Amino acid sequence: MQAYAVFFPVVEFIGALAAALLLGYGGVQIIAGTLSFGSLVAFLEYVQRFYKPVQDLAEKFNILQSAMQRRSASFGFSTARPRSRTRSDRSPDRTRPRRR
Repeated sequence: MQAYAVFFPVVEFIGALAAALLLGYGGVQIIAGTLSFGSLVAFLEYVQRFYKPVQDLAEKFNILQSAMQRRSASFGFSTARPRSRTRSDRSPDRTRPRRR
């Protein structure tokens, strides 16, 4: 779970950074007249389509991590052996009368 808390935001940040850099560079190229607005929009779509599988993979990684964590937690409970109680650990038996 902790790996996902770092991994997924990093993937999201890289995708957002790529889009921001592309918009900045594309804006300069549009102003210079070497790039059309339609080409910039198309390239932004391609970049988003590239990062979508990476984001899906990060989501699958999260599901796998959660399943492994739950599996290990439930396995630990099912294999735990009860602690044997010694005579001093037991509470006094109140159903039998005490002998004097």
